[in-house]
Amino acid sequence: MVSGNTECINAKALIGNLLMFQDIGFLKSGTWVEPFCSNLPLWSLSYEWWFYVAFALLFSSDRWTMRSRRTIVAIVSVLGSVLFLLYPAQPFLFASYFSLWWTGLELCLEYRQRKDTSFQRQKFSMLLLIACAAIWAIPVVLALFSRNPIVLGREPFLQLRHFGAGITFLMLAIVASRMTIVPKRVIRAFGISAPLSYGLYASHQPVIELVRSLNLGWGLTLAITIFFALLVDYLLEIVIQPRIAAWFSGPNLTTIVPR
Repeated sequence: MVSGNTECINAKALIGNLLMFQDIGFLKSGTWVEPFCSNLPLWSLSYEWWFYVAFALLFSSDRWTMRSRRTIVAIVSVLGSVLFLLYPAQPFLFASYFSLWWTGLELCLEYRQRKDTSFQRQKFSMLLLIACAAIWAIPVVLALFSRNPIVLGREPFLQLRHFGAGITFLMLAIVASRMTIVPKRVIRAFGISAPLSYGLYASHQPVIELVRSLNLGWGLTLAITIFFALLVDYLLEIVIQPRIAAWFSGPNLTTIVPR
């Protein structure tokens, strides 16, 4: 669309993306709608949106204990994994992947309270990820026995790879925290770049396509692309998003204490 091709604009794609149901169909089955105008990084925005909706629902009442919330997360994630294998549909994949997002929340909560993490206190996340990985391993094993080709970047191995990575990163985070092998200056660097990283990922492709269409030569194209990609990211994440967030109020990690 940024290069003048408007064929990608249609009601189904627009509505589906506005409702946050987009994903990459050639990698995963059950996709309802493709990212708008082939801006492929937008696939991740739908997952983030529904994870935050689930988070808001789970923490909408202080009467719920952390144990009850974890029970719901486990049921949703395991059931979503199973249902997707039986009937591939976008919401089931969101439900399955919620366990990956929740793992990050558990790590954050523990670190904020104790300034470290441990395998014992992260046992729920580890077991849940292993359970989901085991479910996603089923179609991979069946494909191997049937001698069907396995593509590392596509379903069914793609989902198994994601959960395998989740387990690996969880273990690395715990070990790094316990052994303090990551310098504080590195952590501070990630703290500075983190607010910008996702916005850059989600918004960089239209900038690349627009600058590339100008045919300015690779050196000038690269320089202009980097400048405007960072500028757009800064405006979205640092200038616009805080103002939008100020319109809303809700649970805050500083007030969430597991019970």
